[in-house]
Amino acid sequence: MKDREEDILVYLTDLFEEYLFELKEIKEEDENQFAYGEKVAYMECLDLIRMWRESQKRKVDFSV
Repeated sequence: MKDREEDILVYLTDLFEEYLFELKEIKEEDENQFAYGEKVAYMECLDLIRMWRESQKRKVDFSV
């Protein structure tokens, strides 16, 4: 992986983790469903970053 790509992934990972820390008290049954949806979206983004990193380690090419 190129250094610039890795820098961006590290930045995004840190940012999403910071947002999740701020939302850690939000539960599915809470009144603020928007905040819960935000929390789920950030977790999904982190999962996608993890999957992409794993694919790079295994030399899977998603280029079209």
